[in-house]
Amino acid sequence: MKTPILSLALVCLTWFGIAAAQSFAGAYEQYNEALAAGDDKATLRHARTAFEIAETDSADLETLAVLGQNWLLAALWLEPGQVLEIGPKALNLAEQGFGASGYNQEEIAAALAFAIAKDTPREPECEALVKALSDLRAAGDMTPYSIKLHAESISLMLRHNRGDEAYEAATGMAHVVEKAPSADPDLLSYSTMFRIAALVQMDRTHVIGRPKLSFHNRLNDAHVLADHMMSLFPAQTDLDSFSTTAGEARAWHAFVLALGSTYGVELSKDHVFEGRKPLPIRKESAPGKAVGPFFASQATTGHCEVEWKRQNLTYPRAAQRQGILGGMLIGYDLTKDGRVSRAEVLGEVPHNRFAPQILKQVTRWRADPDSLGPEECRTNRTHWIHFTFHTPTAFSMRSPTP
Repeated sequence: MKTPILSLALVCLTWFGIAAAQSFAGAYEQYNEALAAGDDKATLRHARTAFEIAETDSADLETLAVLGQNWLLAALWLEPGQVLEIGPKALNLAEQGFGASGYNQEEIAAALAFAIAKDTPREPECEALVKALSDLRAAGDMTPYSIKLHAESISLMLRHNRGDEAYEAATGMAHVVEKAPSADPDLLSYSTMFRIAALVQMDRTHVIGRPKLSFHNRLNDAHVLADHMMSLFPAQTDLDSFSTTAGEARAWHAFVLALGSTYGVELSKDHVFEGRKPLPIRKESAPGKAVGPFFASQATTGHCEVEWKRQNLTYPRAAQRQGILGGMLIGYDLTKDGRVSRAEVLGEVPHNRFAPQILKQVTRWRADPDSLGPEECRTNRTHWIHFTFHTPTAFSMRSPTP
């Protein structure tokens, strides 16, 4: 993330503004100290004080622009309401060409649009935020700041049932990442997770009233995205180095399968994504096999098969009562006598809804020792599960977020 530079601001001071610089310099120094110490609240307090002193003392506009950006960025994640105070001033200065060495006009405008939408998350404000994010992407590469702003904005839209706007922003983010010379699979995967969540949520409040075909197409689009997301990662063969994002990708795929099973939607391999050419898929994903009234469960393909003496799973009661469906990927080893060891969650959607109860059950699994084979068959095993209901009325349609 870009950081403000004191010397740059001071160089730009005119002789007329030296006295003003002396008055705000103390607050600015305290701001830098708090920033270096990671004290967010103190950083925000001193950033605001430095700007207000400089503004009162009629500091030059370049200095005000730098100090205003400091305040805006310090407030953005901690106190977005303060962005409504400083944002218009910072944007006005940026439009005049001041502070360009820090943040550009599009970055400041997007921050202000985010704060406005967070304060009033209605359709016009969310649409304005989508437009500001689009302008931000068009202005340059995705920086850590713009990536975080996209993620926070999409999460905000999802929390307030703005699935259409969230999907547009997440899709724009994904397209920019895909075009990068060396696309980051983790970043591309997270933007895809946002797209899946938005596709699901588009129908959250209207699924009963809309034609089933509409939801069918959107869920198939989500399935194509989930397949594509899993293809971004090489085979994960070691639990100790298992990619966190790869585990989350598998869990999101299981979540889509749970939705399809609950709604009776056939997830077709021949589905044309968004009515256009399919996304490239470098490997197939195996469909789950129904093993109980609420579960589908599948050991990861390509691993040694074992015979199980006991492999029971029951739906976690709290999640069942609340109508929560989802997916997860677990990893484990088997001892020579067939017991499960080192069981861990590699991915779960939604987070912290199934893991504690499922891990307790997994540790009670028992494999037939005679079927285990060599050590490589017993270690670094994975198993994925999707939690589903037989009828849509049995659960509440809630879209998780990455």
